[in-house]
Amino acid sequence: ETVFIASAGTLFAAVLALPLALIAARNLVPMPIATVTRVLLETLRAVPEVIWGLVLVTVIGVGPKAGVVALGLHSAGVLGKLYAECCENVRRAPVQALEATGASPLAVACYAILPLASGPMAIHTLFRMEWNLRAATVLGMIGAGGIGQALYNAQQLFFYDQMMAYVLITWAIVMLSDALSDWTRHRLGWTLVMA
Repeated sequence: ETVFIASAGTLFAAVLALPLALIAARNLVPMPIATVTRVLLETLRAVPEVIWGLVLVTVIGVGPKAGVVALGLHSAGVLGKLYAECCENVRRAPVQALEATGASPLAVACYAILPLASGPMAIHTLFRMEWNLRAATVLGMIGAGGIGQALYNAQQLFFYDQMMAYVLITWAIVMLSDALSDWTRHRLGWTLVMA
């Protein structure tokens, strides 16, 4: 359940962040529109996952749905900013070459900026997934389900052996996620360097 909360929250965040990032990228839209969108992204990420979780557990109810939405909202703010910066920092030569052909701004975004930014954007998404695995455990402790809920219950009943087992399971999940992320980055040749 914890892995589901983290995965679904990250997917929700990436789907929400991508269009917001395109609207927030200063090389794609006029400055006033980008500024307003960046304020929205800052608002989403200024509220920690735990606070989103407390609010959503009250609104949606106890369970993994509140955890998914809480992680998704906070992570959308983080990923939106990072995605926008990836779009802004792509190599200019391929973009200028496409612009020189008379391509529309949408074509430039789709065929030059997004392909060039996709590797770094994927790396940020994988890192956010690792982060969300840890955050999903904390959200579970406030009623969003998963291993955090079990950890909290064991702590309340003074079952320290179970608590330690849940901590070790969480550690193993995060380590496995980190190794899988590292393998994926190396296998696909993704790098944060955009030179």
